[in-house]
Amino acid sequence: MVQNFDFSNEIECGVEVYHDGDGILGEGQLTFGGGSFVCIQLDFDSNFIASQKELPILKARTKEGRHFTLFNCEIDDRLLYARFIVCGDVKADISEFHVKYAELSDWFLHGQYITGELGESVSWNNPSPQLSITIKMADQDFSLKTETFSSLTKRGEDHVIHEHTRFVFERACGVFSVDELREKSLELSTLLSLLTATPVSIANVWVRSGVGYPIPTYFSAFKKIGEGSSSGAYWLSCLTQRYSLDDKWQSIFERFYASDYRKTSWVRLAGMQRYEGFWEFKILGYVSLLDEYVSNYAKIANQKVTKSENEKVTRFKKQIKLLKNPLDKDQIEDVESLIESIFVTSRELTFREKYDYAKNLTDENIRRVINLTDDDFSLIKRIRDKIAHGAAPELADTSYRELHIIIEKIALLMTYWAHSDLGFSPSDFAASLKHTHNRLQ
Repeated sequence: MVQNFDFSNEIECGVEVYHDGDGILGEGQLTFGGGSFVCIQLDFDSNFIASQKELPILKARTKEGRHFTLFNCEIDDRLLYARFIVCGDVKADISEFHVKYAELSDWFLHGQYITGELGESVSWNNPSPQLSITIKMADQDFSLKTETFSSLTKRGEDHVIHEHTRFVFERACGVFSVDELREKSLELSTLLSLLTATPVSIANVWVRSGVGYPIPTYFSAFKKIGEGSSSGAYWLSCLTQRYSLDDKWQSIFERFYASDYRKTSWVRLAGMQRYEGFWEFKILGYVSLLDEYVSNYAKIANQKVTKSENEKVTRFKKQIKLLKNPLDKDQIEDVESLIESIFVTSRELTFREKYDYAKNLTDENIRRVINLTDDDFSLIKRIRDKIAHGAAPELADTSYRELHIIIEKIALLMTYWAHSDLGFSPSDFAASLKHTHNRLQ
């Protein structure tokens, strides 16, 4: 069994594939890790026989005796794909799972330090408080806690203390499916990315099936990108510091899981933090994300615009009041209502109108700090529309640097809206922005 497995690593080994009920099905080359899919390239001379194309669980083992359990398998010609792989022989039921996120322990454990005399005794001062969250909603029922795992290693004359934070998902009654394992790991990655305003990547996942120790597992996910800070201190690059959240975690999680924007705007905003490609697509991504958010914002508030009635409708309303046999007041109101229902229709707000609506309800001091002007919006929208329709954007009146700054303003505004949705006040956000080395600052 593999004792530890980092998501950024890649494993390749020869295995024989078997099913507990059908015995050995064939042999092939297993590869997984590094963000790629779990795949077994079946040998051409392997007589692989399976009763169906999709199989919930298969097992694999190497000649050295390492065992793997593959979940949600699908066979396509000589390729066998799996959505999840556990580095051990386990059953389908997952009683709990642990997630470690790359670099995040530096942020979560920041502030604690060691005191004492070497050779006598040492102890931690100002230890970071652990999380203990319970979520009970119509579609969510689980608990989440954090645990700090420590180890001491002797390397020649040196002693190295290692410690990291794991987020542990548990369920009092029932078990987790493998799909929930991936979904909840990535949702927590989204929330942590919003809070820190950095792309938080999964480093390790362990599952516990029944009794025994948690076992490493893997599924395809975002690759770790970049370093948090050139100084090596990741916590410096985080927008919100952990100590400011210590009394807010339960509320933050409740608001996150109840949010109308969790599965749309916020997961995409966290995803855009990772973007490192062509500048045109970055503009297309961020401006389209802004469009999607303000559209949902206006829809939830039931904001619509009614067309002004045309000249003929206005004249008609005047003429019915001048009839030789005049209608009474109620009859006139009935006729006018009928006219409006047929000839005067409502329309959806434009992107600009929806953006203005959301902007005008945003704290004035925050708007002043971000300073995304009307001219900025008009320019970046025009560029986005050109790109979306496959036309070359005209940059005669602007520069790449100016466009980059506008996009960073949009990213900052979207991040503020996300923090507001999670329950942070404008002063909370302003304080976070003041005391960080985050790129948005």
